[in-house]
Amino acid sequence: MKKFFLLVAAVMLSAVATFAQTEEKIGIRIGMNFADFTNQPVDSRVGLHLGGVYNLPLGDSPLSLQPGLFYSQRNMKGDGNSDNWKISTHHVELPVLVKYNLEVADNIAIDPHVGPYFGMALGGKAFVKDIDDSESKIFKAVKKGGWGYKNMDMGIQTGCGATFFDVVYAGIDYQWGFNELGTTLDGKSVRNHNFLITFGVWFGN
Repeated sequence: MKKFFLLVAAVMLSAVATFAQTEEKIGIRIGMNFADFTNQPVDSRVGLHLGGVYNLPLGDSPLSLQPGLFYSQRNMKGDGNSDNWKISTHHVELPVLVKYNLEVADNIAIDPHVGPYFGMALGGKAFVKDIDDSESKIFKAVKKGGWGYKNMDMGIQTGCGATFFDVVYAGIDYQWGFNELGTTLDGKSVRNHNFLITFGVWFGN
């Protein structure tokens, strides 16, 4: 990831790069999540995200504002015990990103971006396979048999996208959750982290 962000910075500072023309437009997005919880013995399983974005130019500058609305599925598995412990959570997310638009070649524009995201979990389950299969709801109160995690989340999302021929889009992003969802048995904070690979199309050029 560090090399990726250094590459983005180098491109932004390159003298040969020119500002990409920004326009009001709508985009449809679909892609994969690779999520995990901090301080928990879990590995990522592939999840789905699906939604739409709106691109709003900020005057005549190369900057634009891009709010979006997504359904996001975050799947995990027990570290070293993938057959026995699986987690699946479902979220609605609202990222609000500021993009820096650059045209790096004919019909190719990139947009390093950063901004907050806000999310709410609609539900989530942890399934443990053993002698007696057990299933518990992550966002249900502990006294009612759940994990007691908070369902509200917020954090920072950053990454870079590329648009080809003003229509086809591909990008990668990373989300750092700031909200403490809960704590481990030894008192460490549990937060959301998520790596995203996204594809889509633009309308309105």
